[in-house]
Amino acid sequence: MNNLGFDIAEQLIAEADSPIKTIVAIYPGRFQPMGKHHAQVYDWLAGKFGKQNTYVATSNKVDPPKSPFNFREKRSIILKHGIKNIVQVSNPYKSEEILKKYDPATTAVVFVYGKKDAGRLRTTKKDGSPGYFQDFSKSKRNLKGYEQHGYFVISPHISLKVKGFGEMS
Repeated sequence: MNNLGFDIAEQLIAEADSPIKTIVAIYPGRFQPMGKHHAQVYDWLAGKFGKQNTYVATSNKVDPPKSPFNFREKRSIILKHGIKNIVQVSNPYKSEEILKKYDPATTAVVFVYGKKDAGRLRTTKKDGSPGYFQDFSKSKRNLKGYEQHGYFVISPHISLKVKGFGEMS
């Protein structure tokens, strides 16, 4: 038998006992360029975790034709979508430049990925023990600091039709 009141009380007690006080949400990627569909994913992520601690993380890597824009150009495009928390990082999937501003003992990190990219994450080590990345939805009652684990959420599928190209998602 489910007891909603008991479940809510149990969750509040677990949160009060948790050393994690801040969750930083990071949207990593190349963003060559950032489109409306990317901005919608950012808005979804900021809606879940709050705008103050939600970031776009991208590098300055230029490799035409697939990656023609440098960080300054990408930042200019991203700002036009109304997104202000944009950080140049050497590796968007680690985002150390963002995380170093936060206490590793009291801060958890959540990265957002599309469903097609989530399979690239190692959630277990070769020996079968838990890897760095963990599913946020399965772990949110027992979060660890970002030095021990990073968490991921899967973004909703948002696509954009581009004339002459087809779907971008």
